[in-house]
Amino acid sequence: MEPVILLDAVAVPGFDHRVTVQEQVDREDVSGGGNSGAGAHGGWKPALVTVACFVRRDRPEDLGNLRLMFHERDAGADTPKLMEITEDTCWAMGIRKVRFTERMQVVPVEGRDLWTVDFTLVEAESIPARTTERAAQGSAATPAAPAATQTTGGAAAGQWQPDGWLDELLQNANAVAGKYLFGAK
Repeated sequence: MEPVILLDAVAVPGFDHRVTVQEQVDREDVSGGGNSGAGAHGGWKPALVTVACFVRRDRPEDLGNLRLMFHERDAGADTPKLMEITEDTCWAMGIRKVRFTERMQVVPVEGRDLWTVDFTLVEAESIPARTTERAAQGSAATPAAPAATQTTGGAAAGQWQPDGWLDELLQNANAVAGKYLFGAK
């Protein structure tokens, strides 16, 4: 049985559907304009779901219906419609909501009465985005910490202090690295 891809409970027209999911980490260049490959983790980009399939030329209404899906917009907005996706790979990866992205391509297959169709969907309400949102809501709901108070040891309460040999080792390594990299004294 052919795998089914549903967008808002409507089967994506065509046959021999192939789904590819791509995820990517956003890297920010921290090399200062040099040739270094230094980068910082900038978070996760939303997943891209690429769908490729064939549509029979004797069923042009399937191609027309797919085009209508591509052009659907959210009510009162000029953004592609947010759709619930039902497809095994997407569900296994936690992808539940998608929007059509910038392109849909239709190419006639030479020597056959078929079109090859491919399009890309972008994940909306991704797991990293939901996690970030929950963390922001959690920090907003958390009351502010009280002002630092003095402890008997002379350090402000809540201020980090080395607890053991590992913390001391890391502090020393940090100091040595600072001297080596920045010439600090």
